[in-house]
Order: sequence, then structure tokens, then C-alpha cells
Amino acid sequence: MHPAFYLGDWVKNEEGIIVYKKVTSYITPRSIEMVWVTQPVLHYHRPVSYYFNLLTEHGLAFLKMYEPMVYEDTKIPDIPLYLFAEFIKQ
Repeated sequence: MHPAFYLGDWVKNEEGIIVYKKVTSYITPRSIEMVWVTQPVLHYHRPVSYYFNLLTEHGLAFLKMYEPMVYEDTKIPDIPLYLFAEFIKQ
């Protein structure tokens, strides 16, 4: 059973390669109880805009963003799993 605001599952193709994550609720900030390995953890979901707005509200200016390709055999390289952003203090 999934929490009320479950984000979604990773979807794999016939070869078992992850092709996308089905996102069911992205915009609404929330906390989600999950199990990591064997330990229960509290995951805090926030949309990307939350972080960008928070940083700019605290005097940082956005410079650039980088989304690296994935280099894992079980994932599609054209779907980035990370987003890196560079800010500078104004």
C-alpha cells in the first residue's frame, strides 16, 4: 500500500531497463514515509521550483543548470536522474 501522496513507480521495458518514472503527484510539497534498505525514512518531496525560489529569496542568483546523462546499464542514458544548479551570492 502506498502513502496518500505516492509519487509513482519506475517503469521498465521488456529488457528490464528503466525507461521512465510514472509521476502521479509532483507539484504538492509533502513528506512521504518510505523504507530505505531496512530502515524507515521520511522523504521530503518538493518541486524544483520550490528550491529555486527559496535560493533566490535568500539572495542567490541563478547562473546555470546541468542535467548529466546516466551511465548505468539498467537505465536509459537520455533520462537524467540528477539536476545540478549553480547560484552566486548577490
